[in-house]
Amino acid sequence: MEPPQYASRLAAPPQLFQGDVLERTGEIEAILERLYPYAYQNPEKYPYFVVLTQSCDLVEDNTRERKAEHITLAAVRPLHLFLEHEVAKLQTPELRELGICLTKDKQRFLNKVERLLSNEEYPFFYLHPAETTPFTEPMVAYLRVTFPLRTDSHYPVCLNAKRVELSPEFRAKLGWLTTLVFGRVATADFDPEERHKFARDFIEGIVEWRKAKALINQARQKGLSENLARLSPAQLRELVSSIDEKSHLEVVADIIAKHAREVWPQDEQQVELFRSRLLKDRALTESLSE
Repeated sequence: MEPPQYASRLAAPPQLFQGDVLERTGEIEAILERLYPYAYQNPEKYPYFVVLTQSCDLVEDNTRERKAEHITLAAVRPLHLFLEHEVAKLQTPELRELGICLTKDKQRFLNKVERLLSNEEYPFFYLHPAETTPFTEPMVAYLRVTFPLRTDSHYPVCLNAKRVELSPEFRAKLGWLTTLVFGRVATADFDPEERHKFARDFIEGIVEWRKAKALINQARQKGLSENLARLSPAQLRELVSSIDEKSHLEVVADIIAKHAREVWPQDEQQVELFRSRLLKDRALTESLSE
């Protein structure tokens, strides 16, 4: 079940609020080309934007004018760009050449992604795809990558680009992150089990994880140096491709499945289903985490 992150419908009459997601329209592009050429020239990094200016400063009615002289937009980028950047921090040049990370860093990386999904990883704000969003893949708002626009001349353009607005509680959480108020705003985020599953799927899909010990042992068997940094890219690739590595969880699941086949030799389908459920069991995964 997706978290109730977005309002079911846009406000009427139309107006801007903190947390509104704006699409990169032709009008927005024209502004970027004139004021922020780098963002204009890199649409893959700036496909959407989120409004950071407080809602109360954007409201205009019969009794008051808008307080905000500027509308501050933050860049919203695909989650895979965030993951790729974070993975690069875990890699040496040799590991980057191979496209792998070491499993010793896996749990720390998983924890970081889970914090992101709970919107507790400052300065980022996670946006999950939903039927109401203009994007179909997970996105991340970069709260420090901002683009101030003049309210008097750019408000209508931003309003025309608005595609979805956050629900009040998520708007409050974005405000908390934006202003660095040290207190947690209660929001109906992902169920812990679902959040953990999403995070594991994300980190498994972005890079291949290998044990350093397995690489070193394989190097010894092939008579190569144990100092991986001295090996050529070709030698490193050969080591990685020659390792038949299983996680602790897979080894345990295989052992249990082997004994299950001895008990139920005529029911291979049920044994495989049993093994599959073991691999998805969070408690077993955490107890055998590498």
